[in-house]
Amino acid sequence: MKFLLPLLALALTTTGWAQMQMDDPHFKTVDEATNKSVREFFNQFQKLYNMHQAHILASYFSESGVWKTPKGEYTGPEAIEKRMNDFDFEHWHVRDEEITVYDVRCPLETVLLAVVGNWTNTVQEDGGVPIALRGWWSAMIFPDGNGSWLIQLNTYGIDE
Repeated sequence: MKFLLPLLALALTTTGWAQMQMDDPHFKTVDEATNKSVREFFNQFQKLYNMHQAHILASYFSESGVWKTPKGEYTGPEAIEKRMNDFDFEHWHVRDEEITVYDVRCPLETVLLAVVGNWTNTVQEDGGVPIALRGWWSAMIFPDGNGSWLIQLNTYGIDE
C-alpha cells in the first residue's frame, strides 16, 4: 500500500479526470450504492467547509492523511485543521464552496477509491474585494469501517 498510494496520487495529480476515463483498464466502475455514498460524503464535506468546521473536516482524514495544496502538504488531522483554520477560514474567509464529483472509480482492484471533480468558491481577505476561484480536485479514500469514508490523499489546483 505504501508504494501504491504515491503512484496513484501521481497519476491523479498529473492526469486527473483524463486518467479515469470509462475505457481505462486500470480503473473499474463502483456500484451505485458506493457511488451514492461517496457523493454524499463530499456533499457533507462541502456543507461543513462552508460552515468553517475545520475540526470536523480534519476528522474526515485518516491519521496519515495528506492534504496537498498549492501552498504545501499537510499531514494528519491536526495539521490539516490548523491549515484550514489559519489560511482558508481566517485569512481568506472562504465561502460559497461548491464541490462537484465527476467520477468515482476503484483503481487497480484495491480498497482505495479514486474520486475526481471540480470546485468553486469565493475568497476575501480582510478589507479586500471578493475573488471568485475555481479549480479541480482529486482524492484517494477508503472505507472507515463505520459505513463512511476516510481521506488518505486530497489534492487540488486552482484554474488560471
